[in-house]
Amino acid sequence: MKKVFLGIFVLAQICNVKAFELEYSDWSLDYPKGINEVLIEEEDRYLCYLEKYENVEYLKKEDINDKLYDENDFTYFESDELNDKPNEYSEREIIELNKEITYTSTDASGFVFVGGGMDVLVSEIEVSNTSGEKIDFTINKEYLTDGVTDLYYSLNDDIIASFNQKVDLNDLLITFHFNKNVRGLYIGTLNTITSDNIIVTTNDYAIDLCQGPTCKLVFNKIAFRNYNSYLKKVYKYKDKLYKTYDIVKEYNNEYVKDCNDMIIDEDSKKTYYRYITNEYLVFDIYGNIVTDNNYCVKSSCFIKYVKNDKKDVVDTITNPQTYDPLYDSIVIFVVSAIVLTYFIVERRRLIKKSSNVESILKDKKVL
Repeated sequence: MKKVFLGIFVLAQICNVKAFELEYSDWSLDYPKGINEVLIEEEDRYLCYLEKYENVEYLKKEDINDKLYDENDFTYFESDELNDKPNEYSEREIIELNKEITYTSTDASGFVFVGGGMDVLVSEIEVSNTSGEKIDFTINKEYLTDGVTDLYYSLNDDIIASFNQKVDLNDLLITFHFNKNVRGLYIGTLNTITSDNIIVTTNDYAIDLCQGPTCKLVFNKIAFRNYNSYLKKVYKYKDKLYKTYDIVKEYNNEYVKDCNDMIIDEDSKKTYYRYITNEYLVFDIYGNIVTDNNYCVKSSCFIKYVKNDKKDVVDTITNPQTYDPLYDSIVIFVVSAIVLTYFIVERRRLIKKSSNVESILKDKKVL
């Protein structure tokens, strides 16, 4: 009886409200136990992230390796001039040029003495300017600069020397100490522009001043000026470089249903659960929970009493027929009439019972 009146009361309430409000438990990762499945809601949630580019650099394809790259984002790099032909790559353009190399008297970085085929011995080599000031240099045969002029060595191979300071060929004096008089020496210069060993003869480039076993070579200024340039083959290259990068994911560290403008991490999915905690629910004929009473205007609905501590939904209270909004007042009137009738019947029963008691008491007094 109590459930009937409670059901009538709930029905009267949903007839006068726009929606039937559902109440829920908190979301949890644990599946609810002992709860009917129709009351359980589940929601998949994910971690979201933004992609951030790091270690961005432009590389040719052969250098990309395992890095990510964008074929539509590229630039070009053009090298400086090179003396040697560069390596070839799939998208490298090699440019070959003929460049005129011009020397000046200060471009020499060293000298070369061509040995072999001579029956003379050398003990010491000195370098200075024409004023006699020593010029510091490094030579591949250190024993020829030890200051000992009476210990001689054969010239079976070339002598290569590099100046340790800037020199001017117009003011350069190279002195050789031999064991006898010598004529027709061969000498060349190391040039700083081309790094080539330019070999020339004393007849063209040096004046041979030999006095006894000492031979001093002075460069011929006029001859040098007449032969101070030549064409040299040089190279340049042009590479196509692509934008390469690493991607770092910055996460929001919160599981959400929608990532909006962020990227969803499909591998991070977790399922959350909650369940309806209402004691009474309204269902349509298909077993769906109804939260808007306007749905029941043209469709049949019924109320069920729910016990959340058990698996099943139990105790159907009522099954009202389809009704129209005009029926709201009628339903309320009927409910009110039933309640009023109940109280009137109860009151009359009590009055009648009371009258019977008074009649019995009077009869006892007469006796």
